[in-house]
Amino acid sequence: MSIGGTMANKKAIAKSIIKWSFYSVCALGLFFVIYAATIIANSPKIDPDNIYSYLNETSIIYDDSGNKVDSVYLDGGNRINMKYEDFPKDLINAVVAVEDKTFWSHHGFNILRMFGAIKESLFSENSIGGTSTITQQLARNVYLPDRKSERSLDRKISEAWYTVLLEHRLTKEQIIEAYLNTIYMGNNSYGMASASNSYFSKDPGELSLLECAALASIPRSPDAYALVRILDNRTIENDVPDLKKQNIIKSTANYTTVYNGDVSKDRRDLTLELMQEQGYITQDQKTAAKGQDLKRSIHLNYLSAQGYTSYFTDFVADEVIRGLIKKGYSEKSARKMLYSGGLRIYSTLDSSMQKQVASEFKKASNFPSVSYAGVHFDKAGNICNSKNQVMLYAKKNYITKNKEFVLKKNEFDKDDKGNLILRKGHRLAFIKDSNDGKETYTIQFHPIFTRNGGKLYSIENSVLLIPEKYKAITSDGDLLISSKYIKDHPGAVRLKNKKVIFTKEGYTLGQKIRQPQGAMVICDNRTGHIKAMVGGRGAHGKKLYNRAVSTRQPGSAIKPLSVYTTALTDGEKASAKNKPQKFKRYDKNDNLGRYGSYWTARSYINDAPLTFNGRIWPKNAYYGYKGYVTMRKSVEQSVNVTAVRVFQQLEKENVINTLKDFGVSTVIEKGRRNDNNAAALALGGMTKGISPLEMASAYTTFQNDGKHREYSCFTRVENSKGDIVLENEPSEKTVMSEGVAFIMSDILRTTVTNGIGRDAKIPGQVTAGKTGTTSDKLDAWFCGFTPDYSAALWLGNDIRLQLDEGSPAAARMWSHIMRKVNNGRSGSLQSQPGSVIRYIGEYFIRGTQRNVYIPIVPKKTDPKDKKKKKKSKNTGGGSIQVPIVNDM
Repeated sequence: MSIGGTMANKKAIAKSIIKWSFYSVCALGLFFVIYAATIIANSPKIDPDNIYSYLNETSIIYDDSGNKVDSVYLDGGNRINMKYEDFPKDLINAVVAVEDKTFWSHHGFNILRMFGAIKESLFSENSIGGTSTITQQLARNVYLPDRKSERSLDRKISEAWYTVLLEHRLTKEQIIEAYLNTIYMGNNSYGMASASNSYFSKDPGELSLLECAALASIPRSPDAYALVRILDNRTIENDVPDLKKQNIIKSTANYTTVYNGDVSKDRRDLTLELMQEQGYITQDQKTAAKGQDLKRSIHLNYLSAQGYTSYFTDFVADEVIRGLIKKGYSEKSARKMLYSGGLRIYSTLDSSMQKQVASEFKKASNFPSVSYAGVHFDKAGNICNSKNQVMLYAKKNYITKNKEFVLKKNEFDKDDKGNLILRKGHRLAFIKDSNDGKETYTIQFHPIFTRNGGKLYSIENSVLLIPEKYKAITSDGDLLISSKYIKDHPGAVRLKNKKVIFTKEGYTLGQKIRQPQGAMVICDNRTGHIKAMVGGRGAHGKKLYNRAVSTRQPGSAIKPLSVYTTALTDGEKASAKNKPQKFKRYDKNDNLGRYGSYWTARSYINDAPLTFNGRIWPKNAYYGYKGYVTMRKSVEQSVNVTAVRVFQQLEKENVINTLKDFGVSTVIEKGRRNDNNAAALALGGMTKGISPLEMASAYTTFQNDGKHREYSCFTRVENSKGDIVLENEPSEKTVMSEGVAFIMSDILRTTVTNGIGRDAKIPGQVTAGKTGTTSDKLDAWFCGFTPDYSAALWLGNDIRLQLDEGSPAAARMWSHIMRKVNNGRSGSLQSQPGSVIRYIGEYFIRGTQRNVYIPIVPKKTDPKDKKKKKKSKNTGGGSIQVPIVNDM
């Protein structure tokens, strides 16, 4: 073959290779274009102009002084959006310098990086890598949140398409603003504004250069570079074996917050170097910033309320949802608006007052102790009632020393498919619930307890951690657990020697809650605003069991609300008609003549054995009887017999309606167990009871001229634009006249100065109120008021265990708290209205003093004086006819 022929063949082959390579590239390019077009066509449509509609934003709760006290958000929603001009230049420049130095000049993404990533995906086993621009990161975070960790070609194409749209529709300022508001910053903070508040307790405009560089350094790896870490104390030794004390910022019984800024120091220094290189700062500014100690700048803003404050803020959240529903929103849309709509909720909370209440709840010395009277411990160490029913299981009977929960032989079985059958009626309870219309079941431990140093701790809401897809209820009411669960979760449950063993990965114990417990609510007398609310002690977190809004039997604290207010009101109404009241004699110890023509604070009632429904009832808190006592003295000494005697003379419907007017919503009027009786309405042994919140709200009525203003926990709610979406306008209802309110207030005042409420007295401050203790000391109350505030305090155990001391303990604790609340305040109770007169040492509604009973006190006589005394011509069982006094 000739050389010329060989060269010609080589050229032909080369041309063929080039031609087919060209065709291949074109085909590959066409394939990519078609593939990319398909991906883009199937990508969800977006509207860059409404980019914030894709983002959840934190709702903020403020106190009555405008200070932030809590945030409300869904996962991924702890975000505070800000405008571009409100971000400091140093923060914007720091982010651009370290994340995307060509941001201001590029068109959204770097072509070379993008094709390099595509090549890597097509021709390498490695997934797509590379650094994204700020616009690409924004597109990924906002429009592809569920796929942002996915490193695939189609996700990258969608991201590039969204990037083009963002660059086309938005200005650079709008893009960087949205980026700064969306990026995850660690410590459950989304966006720079949220992070600035979270780490430094500052708005972004107040940040120093070092703080700006520190925040700008976090987005590359937010979990690693977060400036703090919150560690569980149970695993802290394993997580951080060499933890240094100087790095501990805050420590509680359960968690430790640790400074983590040293981890990101190199990244932070790099940010400052790049800022200088790119001309954003000078050499001196960089040097000065590097020389500062970032740890000194950390001032964590624990905006998400914990423990004591969370009781109030959780309540506010629920009330806002209720308010939005009343306004016409569906429950679903109301919840979405609250938890992701960036609402600004202006609450009634007085933060200083809340802290004062919280500080007293932390003091164990304020609380009585648990009394085990009436209960006993069985052989297994469980606490049982008199009927030998288990009230609390000993923790050791659930959890072994190895921290395992082991099913007993009679508590389970296995079917022929290997499924586990949990038998009902033993140590596990199957709690039915509904989720989107579908039945669900929680496998819950019965309440358990542990004791430490003589202190009793109850543990509730402990559950087996079994996902719903593995559970089903049987026709017999047992609970089936699929054998697949055991295969899929070998670390949580295992079968050994015919035993079923759940490890600590397979269950969770509820919090240890110290007993006894307590709850307190303080309301403003004039506005009804809730100023402080504590629903328990010794717990932490959100969505805690709130005893402040839970009901307990009020005992004698109900008497001023039900019996005595109704009686005085009846007397006033009868007097206005100039018709004496008609009283009925119920037993031989009734002496109607001593009541007077109308019920008054001076009416004498016989504290003597009362035959009620054929038996001697009720008993007094003290031994025996006092004889004739006035209505005032009946309240002061909390006499049960006289309260029932007055109740007998009243219409039950009137008593119930009075309670409702006071804002009590838990009176049971129908059914087998109801409150249409003296035990409930006169002595407080109600079926459901009353919450501390409603008791505090009811007592405000006495110092609000007899008008009950509905309690409220917020004044208004605004959206993120500042528009009012909800305004609270509490209703007001007249419960009693000014005169009756004044007299009842004065009776409650002397109950503290002269009666059994003296432990509640506040030195230098007018104090009024009423104690309440239920039978067997299961509940202890003090409900009262000062000129400005009314407050209800309840003490008791979450389970039916007695206290070793009743209402005196509640009165003392109430006094300790209200001394702080009223520190520096002075004033008097409402002034005497014109409808009230003072006569024979007592207050009367004008006209009701007619035929008031005045005991005849024999004059002292000389024994030698033998003159016979004339018999008294007084009528009405020893009463004196007293004319109506027009002005006294």
